[in-house]
Amino acid sequence: MNVKKLSYAVSIVLACILFVACEDDDKKVLTFTPSKVEVEVGKTATVNVGKGIVPYTANPADKTIATATVDKSTVTITGVKEGTTTITVTDKEKTSGKISVTVKKAVSLTFDKPAPEATVGATVDVKVSGGVAPYTVETKDATIATAVVAQDKITITGVKVGKTDIVVYDKDKKNSGTISVTIK
Repeated sequence: MNVKKLSYAVSIVLACILFVACEDDDKKVLTFTPSKVEVEVGKTATVNVGKGIVPYTANPADKTIATATVDKSTVTITGVKEGTTTITVTDKEKTSGKISVTVKKAVSLTFDKPAPEATVGATVDVKVSGGVAPYTVETKDATIATAVVAQDKITITGVKVGKTDIVVYDKDKKNSGTISVTIK
């Protein structure tokens, strides 16, 4: 009988030891989507925080490279200057994690004719370079001029006399540039 009681007591002690040892394995870790960020100077990127408790705080290691703000479970990172840094995010219970951030130089779109002129009914072609194709266009006032894009060529058609801007975006609208058009 004593052997049974001893075996039972040893089993309970081992179970308690295993339970306590497993507590460290279940330690909370914040998750980030995405876990690494590349952002251009002057642009923003967002990161979603998971497995933590709101509210969160975000503290960049180098605020001269990137800044960060938090809204609920979303961290918004703004590129300040080229370089790399980390942003430490901490939740209500002081659980924290780090987001790797690389800030790159902004790529601007350039045009062979940044301020073209055309007459009503005529067209003018403008070549775009920089950024990543495909390009899209947005005419600020389509009653003055319209624009279509084919690969790296933007064809602008004069509709009526006036001035308007045509904003050109590259893939995913990460980079843009403006063409100032005059229709005579």
